[in-house]
Amino acid sequence: MIRIFRLLFFPLLIFSQEISIGNERLNKLNLGDLEYVSLGKVIKALNGSLWRAGNRVVCVVPDSGETAEKEMVFTLDSSWALVGGEMVRLTSPVIEQEGSILFPVLSLKEVFPQIKEEIKEVISVTSSVKRDTAFYFFEISPPGNFYLRQLSSLSYEVIISARFLLSDLPAKGIVREIKIDRGDDETRFIFYFKKPGQAKGTKREEGILFKFFPTQPRERNLLIVLDPGHGGKDPGAVGKLGTREKDLNLAIAKKLAQRLERAGYRVLLTREKDEFVSLKERVDFANKNKADIFISIHNNASRENPRAVGFETYFLAEGRTDLERAQALKENEVLKLEENSNPFLNDELSLILSDLAQTEFLKESEELACAIQDAADAYLGLANRGVKQAGFYVLRGALMPAVLVEGGFLTNRREEKLLRQEKTQEKIAEAIFRGVKNFLLSYEKKIAGER
Repeated sequence: MIRIFRLLFFPLLIFSQEISIGNERLNKLNLGDLEYVSLGKVIKALNGSLWRAGNRVVCVVPDSGETAEKEMVFTLDSSWALVGGEMVRLTSPVIEQEGSILFPVLSLKEVFPQIKEEIKEVISVTSSVKRDTAFYFFEISPPGNFYLRQLSSLSYEVIISARFLLSDLPAKGIVREIKIDRGDDETRFIFYFKKPGQAKGTKREEGILFKFFPTQPRERNLLIVLDPGHGGKDPGAVGKLGTREKDLNLAIAKKLAQRLERAGYRVLLTREKDEFVSLKERVDFANKNKADIFISIHNNASRENPRAVGFETYFLAEGRTDLERAQALKENEVLKLEENSNPFLNDELSLILSDLAQTEFLKESEELACAIQDAADAYLGLANRGVKQAGFYVLRGALMPAVLVEGGFLTNRREEKLLRQEKTQEKIAEAIFRGVKNFLLSYEKKIAGER
């Protein structure tokens, strides 16, 4: 039996520490820059019902549309919700704190349209600049909320819960351009920067103050050396369709370099064209330039198992399995093409010293490998072959965290077709970039303390 509800509209009034829905007054919780309210109390104020199944929260409320009821499903610690059968992204995740399920205030109107909010309006905007730092103060009546999110090192998104009827904003200081998307009851701004920067927002009694400032420069930007495997007389693996690994490695390395440079890192490649570079020259290049991390980029092959597929990441250590040792032998075969066939094995002392040098960075190399592999697993869509260890000569002697990635299998016909597509190459580069960025969040702090 369908229950018929009389359609009610509840005015939403937001005070400094309270929210009023109809006759109900709910306490607002400030968690950092985010504002939350008890989901259970919101549902109660709307004459709805709520129950929980594991980390899922199901709510049913009277609908403001054509149906009598609307069902919503929220997942704890997720910003995605199923609302009336459609996926909706919230401004911040639904969370649980001390047994209470909390909902982001800025998403109330979108999810519960029957809540009518008192219209807010930006009365004025005052802007100023000090050196490269830009300040924008939004006077809002009545006081409104905001949402601030970094899109990249060169852009931020700002959402203000107020309509904006003023003219365009002037770009000042670090701010290069401001785009405005006006809505009836909220306004979205994109602030684009001239150089990498950050932003902070602070609620004041009469409005919101935003500060946009350059990222604090380091003594020098981190240097990342990318090593496109093989090249010149060494084609690497060759697929059934004629795809040469050396070309694929270089294409991915260049795409990855573009992403890293846009993020503010310095990048050098051990080769930028189709040329032969010995394994020793590659690692010497990284050491001579005092690289902070070293990434050797390869793609895989398995003549014994043409069904083999997937992405894997290696760091330098003695291989634990026959497969890991076999992989090291395959990549080290290039030593046969070098004039001084094996610079490490010809000098036992050099071999010992190079292993000791990399041992110093063993933990960081493993962490970098894990970060890249995790990012690839979450984003790439190729099979996850995991993090492995093997004795690659190209990693020996590297005086920094060093890893070798294997993007996919050229000996698998389906995967070779994928690897030939520029879209797949872009995705591999993006996956490695995300992993590197996640690793550097903690590693940068460590090396900054050493300088």
